[in-house]
Amino acid sequence: MKRIRRLSVAAIAVFLATASSPSDAQSSRKGTQTTLSVSPSPSVVGQKITLTATVTSGTDKPAGAMQFFIDEKLVATLPLSTDGAQSQAAIEVSKIAQGAHQIAARYQGHPNYFPSASPPRTHTVAAQ
Repeated sequence: MKRIRRLSVAAIAVFLATASSPSDAQSSRKGTQTTLSVSPSPSVVGQKITLTATVTSGTDKPAGAMQFFIDEKLVATLPLSTDGAQSQAAIEVSKIAQGAHQIAARYQGHPNYFPSASPPRTHTVAAQ
């Protein structure tokens, strides 16, 4: 009877990381730039705002996922849509307290693309 071994995800990741030379993997990855828009800005308590993150790499449309942060707290991780002219992810958020908040987006990278992050943006939520 043959015995099948199960490998953990960590063991597979270590194997894959050491199976090819780091210089080969690094040289094929492309740089990216992430930008973030917030609309409307400013907003009022209870109003929905849309966070839209765009990742670019020259004329390419990178695949992968985008993370959204408000005040350094992870709000969502969403897959990028590459259907249009750019790689984008967007989310609507409505439960933000009154005051100034730091909002940022981080592209997680992909085997072909390096990760990148938007500069944090200050978004103000006013009382109704």
